[in-house]
Amino acid sequence: MKMKEYLKKSGYRSEWFAKQIPCSPSYLSIIACGKAKPSPIIIKRIFDLTNGEVKEKDLEVSQVTDTPKNQ
Repeated sequence: MKMKEYLKKSGYRSEWFAKQIPCSPSYLSIIACGKAKPSPIIIKRIFDLTNGEVKEKDLEVSQVTDTPKNQ
């Protein structure tokens, strides 16, 4: 399950969840959006806090490709 989905489903506020990791809410948002790969320690904390619902593969960085305008 993706981090964003988990937070929505669980009802946890990102501020509270970030404190439990611990990391900043803005860094948690970056992780949840797939823009940064968290360290192994943070991956383990997220896995533990979500009771295994969010796995390492769910925290992979999204592949975004830029397409030039006016091709």
